[in-house]
Amino acid sequence: MKLCVDLMGSETTPSCLIEAITCLLPILEDTDQVFLLATNEVIAELKPQFQANPSLEWLVADQFIAMSELPLQAIRQKPQSSTALGISLLKEQKADVFVSMGNTGALIAQSVIDLRCFSKIHRPALIATIPSKSGPVVVLDVGAQAVAKPEHYQQFAVLGAIYYQLRYAKDSSDISVGLLNMGTEEEKGTKEVVEAYEALADLFLEQPLKNVQFKGNVEGTQVFEGEVQVLVTNGFTGNVFLKTAEGVGSFLSKRLKKLINEEQDTCSERFLQKIKNMTKALDQAEYPGAILCGVNGMVMKCHGSSDSKALYSGLKEAVFLAKTNLHAKIQEAVEEFYRSK
Repeated sequence: MKLCVDLMGSETTPSCLIEAITCLLPILEDTDQVFLLATNEVIAELKPQFQANPSLEWLVADQFIAMSELPLQAIRQKPQSSTALGISLLKEQKADVFVSMGNTGALIAQSVIDLRCFSKIHRPALIATIPSKSGPVVVLDVGAQAVAKPEHYQQFAVLGAIYYQLRYAKDSSDISVGLLNMGTEEEKGTKEVVEAYEALADLFLEQPLKNVQFKGNVEGTQVFEGEVQVLVTNGFTGNVFLKTAEGVGSFLSKRLKKLINEEQDTCSERFLQKIKNMTKALDQAEYPGAILCGVNGMVMKCHGSSDSKALYSGLKEAVFLAKTNLHAKIQEAVEEFYRSK
């Protein structure tokens, strides 16, 4: 397993992010390898901590793309960036998965240009996983494309359903796909969303995926009740939905932690443990980053504000994805679906 991690371009310093690598090393096998991408200055600062660990290989990136830079302009002006280097390693099959916390737009643009999309996928989608009352829900798109055409919604549904089947489904039970909307009625929403509803209904009527059904429009509250396992939307709405959910979760988590500290002497240990478990479930750092699905390479995007704990969650998931060869399985299933149409 070869994992590539970009330490540059995020809102968190490389010296903080490197703590995640320290936590990751004990769970790696002897034959696993981690490429760490950074500038010469950062490598000189951090490399001595690891005493030439054989699992780590430090690669020099002459440039990196900052969060504030315009994506297309940045990738043209910085061909030797850490983003370009990581994607190049994927393209050359020298790495199995690339993890970045940097500029999302630049990461997606570089991925599409260098890796290309699956043959029948016009645009890739960022897939994030959120908790619900009845299990994980995968949401896409959460930021790769601000707007989408009806055929893109169809492709997102196919990608999301197949991803869920391969990553989370433990049996042959039905998977429900929902379209995020302001109401459940067919005619609700903007012209784009109404057309998306019609396209998704046609898709699942004409060429259904095995054990997958289209539930129709769903409201945000229904998502957390677990009424769907796959939530489809455009990148703008999906990103707002995801960050709002994370913000509410973070707010509640902090309040619960404060409650634990205030009530330790008066509440039973059993009750406090339940509160702690709930706090952990609400902590966004417990959940991995988003997967850029639909390109010819496994790319994971973690939050630019990720601390070492959040990055560690992303790295653990990246290792799992690499070892289970999930990307190749997704691509094969997507291509099989479109061949059968």
